[in-house]
Amino acid sequence: MNTSETMENTPYLSICIPSYNGARFLERVLEALLPQTLEANGQVEVIVIDDDSTDNTGEVVENVRKHGPVRYIRNPTNLGIARNIVSGPVQHASGEYVWVWSEHCLIFPGALRKILQLLSIRRRLDVIYVNFRCASYPQDWPAAALGGYAGSYQYIGNDRIADRDVARWDELISAKSGACTQSYAHIARRSVWRKYWTGREIGPDLTGVLTTFPHTCTVAETNFDKPTYYFGEPVLTIYNGAQRWSSLDSRAKAFLQGFPELVVLYERLGCSKSALVECKAFAVSQVEEITRDLLKNWDRQTAKLLVQSVRENWRFEGIATAVWRGFVASECCWPARMLSRLGRLIHRTR
Repeated sequence: MNTSETMENTPYLSICIPSYNGARFLERVLEALLPQTLEANGQVEVIVIDDDSTDNTGEVVENVRKHGPVRYIRNPTNLGIARNIVSGPVQHASGEYVWVWSEHCLIFPGALRKILQLLSIRRRLDVIYVNFRCASYPQDWPAAALGGYAGSYQYIGNDRIADRDVARWDELISAKSGACTQSYAHIARRSVWRKYWTGREIGPDLTGVLTTFPHTCTVAETNFDKPTYYFGEPVLTIYNGAQRWSSLDSRAKAFLQGFPELVVLYERLGCSKSALVECKAFAVSQVEEITRDLLKNWDRQTAKLLVQSVRENWRFEGIATAVWRGFVASECCWPARMLSRLGRLIHRTR
């Protein structure tokens, strides 16, 4: 299935939703969004980019058209997460601004109207940052969300909920909110995406910073020291546990390879020392936890991934130590068990 609806006017904002086997989410997501799109009178287009799914994604999209217009694009082959994310803003979107969602974002009632008002006021800016809330899937996932949803959640992505002008985009970098790694937290001018990705090749998913955080690289390398705006009132709820990268294997690749490279990129671009210290500490904590979990299910691929991470990031402060601590905490073999027990004994003695 490969269909599209032609908008009467060129939209101001394109909302791109890259998806793969996301049928179980898209009905709620589009049910919440499309009525607000309809009220926007052609200022917003919604595009679902289906990465050759094997589920009934196309059927779900067709069924929710009753709530508002949506373009459905099905890739003839599976591009992978990174390529599919980039394809929306670069190939398919026609709006002046592009907002790339995850396939499990639920917009608040009335939020789209506020976003359009903000964009019209801050037209000089290339990038705007919007706050979000985090819930758990499937516990907090709603049975209905017509016109928007702002139900139960676990925490707010960013504690500061006051709107403010930001002199430099990099002032927003904080490990507490994922170091600006969420695509749905940024609304960027389409020309920024297209200029950045012209001539760039995208390799296999989760093999480096570009294929782990293509959206963050786009914003960071084009707007690092430029002004932006922080919209503090949360406008979306995202659902932890619903992400495709939430599996241990994907998290391992993201934090053993992609995230350390992102911190190095931030450092090269001139990130503040305090933010770098925070991000490095976060990276090290994740590497230790992931190493521990990986080694509990040891195999040759795990060994290769860990060795590669240490080899490529040995200059990254704390990575080697974190892998070592994860090894000891895993108790995956008799040396690790012995060292773990020795550590506990020393701790009790102290």
